Amino acid sequence: EEKILGVIIDKNMNFQSHVNSICKIANQKLYALFRVSNHMMPDQRNILIDSYIKSQFNYCPLVWMFCSRSSIRKINQIHERTLRLKLNNYCDTFTELISISNETTIHQRCINFLMVEVYKVLNGHTPEIMKEIFTIQRNIYNLRSFNIFQSSVPRRNRYGLNSISYRANQLWNILPTSIKNSPSLGCFKSNINKWRCNNCPCGICKTYIPNLGYL
Repeated sequence: EEKILGVIIDKNMNFQSHVNSICKIANQKLYALFRVSNHMMPDQRNILIDSYIKSQFNYCPLVWMFCSRSSIRKINQIHERTLRLKLNNYCDTFTELISISNETTIHQRCINFLMVEVYKVLNGHTPEIMKEIFTIQRNIYNLRSFNIFQSSVPRRNRYGLNSISYRANQLWNILPTSIKNSPSLGCFKSNINKWRCNNCPCGICKTYIPNLGYL
């Protein structure tokens, strides 16, 4: 593995090492905050949680966002602990804490960020390097249609499934038309932050059914 521009690239390209690294840093900071939280006002504590701990997962999320379920589970565990500290709630489940705090999971936030990048590509608000990743198909007249990007269909069950160009097509297709039709980037960001992707096709969001597995 090698660390390039702050992101650890491992030989399996599943970014487990990178997620483990940022989770370790976030855990250390969270532990330090737990020790002094009783001496802070709630607003001060919440600002530190957002800027000091949750910000660890804001760096290059498009690179590692489609990691393994075990890696996402580690991220969710840290997020759950921050919510318990923030809300002083040690009884409710992680899902209930998300609802009470009116927040989204880290994975949902990454999905929203990906959709912002897609909108920027389709509307000419992105650097040239992003156009190499999200290459719009020729002779596409409706930018809200299916399969707007050039991406090969995975040849095997897993190969290529977690590339952001392939997932971006899938997620854009299930995005409500009202959000796609946002007249400006600022309006799109406001709308996408209210959207919850309840039918995300990625492996992380699959539901586990006993005796059947993840479907």
